[in-house]
Amino acid sequence: MPLMNTSFTPESCRDYIQGMEDGPRKDIALVEYHYFSGQMDKAMQEAELYLICPDVACRFSACLIYAYANLSVGQIQHARYTLNPFPAICLHLVAEMDYMNLKQTEAHTAICWCIGNRMAGRPV
Repeated sequence: MPLMNTSFTPESCRDYIQGMEDGPRKDIALVEYHYFSGQMDKAMQEAELYLICPDVACRFSACLIYAYANLSVGQIQHARYTLNPFPAICLHLVAEMDYMNLKQTEAHTAICWCIGNRMAGRPV
């Protein structure tokens, strides 16, 4: 999630996003903005476009945002469906990360894997 890994003041969030290079990361940053500003319908619509994105980091972010946005509006089945492939996405993302980020990513991946499995009704 590009915004969660960035420092900016709350009132400059939109300016920060507008200053990003056009592409999937900028799109996901806007999805994040919509989610965290309570615009769940926009966040779900925009995130859904990236659920099958070839860029694994964008797909990872889209899955999280889409699932949690759906939970926020009571669409539990949509959230479960979205998180079913989540453990595989997490493992794929770890495989693509460089060694310097690996320890932080491993911890995050383990947490996400547990959440994904729990929401899908599978044992953790």
